[in-house]
Amino acid sequence: MNEGKIFEKYWRLSVPKDVFFYRFIDGTSSWSQEKCPKCKTAIPKSTRFQLKNICDCFIVSKGKVMFIELKTIGLASFPFSNISDSQITKIKKAVTFTGVKAGIVVNFRKYNETYYMSIELFNLLKSQTVAKSVPISDFRKHAILIKQIQKNVYWYYDIEGFLK
Repeated sequence: MNEGKIFEKYWRLSVPKDVFFYRFIDGTSSWSQEKCPKCKTAIPKSTRFQLKNICDCFIVSKGKVMFIELKTIGLASFPFSNISDSQITKIKKAVTFTGVKAGIVVNFRKYNETYYMSIELFNLLKSQTVAKSVPISDFRKHAILIKQIQKNVYWYYDIEGFLK
């Protein structure tokens, strides 16, 4: 299992029981193939497509909805390119509704630090720089630190504390 899927798994396992959590289905889809009657080569019956979700998941807590893109990275900065323009557009539209928030949760594995940054702040930082990434120092200054505790081999994220 890759680092991203491991992080998503531990995030999901950290969600309190009184919080609704939904993980959008992702991945490439395709349909069956058939064999050419003459040469027996496999021929796709239809094309493949990639789902383009708004983000990885959403949570509902105390009447509020939060769309979250979960990312884990082994570097000291978070590349802007790790969030697609279509995701940013969809998320920006979602936050125009009352009671809806959205952002990214970035786990900096190298530092054992995890932060939440609102999509509004992410876009502001992106528009004010020529850099291609957000350094961890900007997360430390402007984003919300999410408490995390290592329990044996897995991580627990204080989602309840983060939501307050």
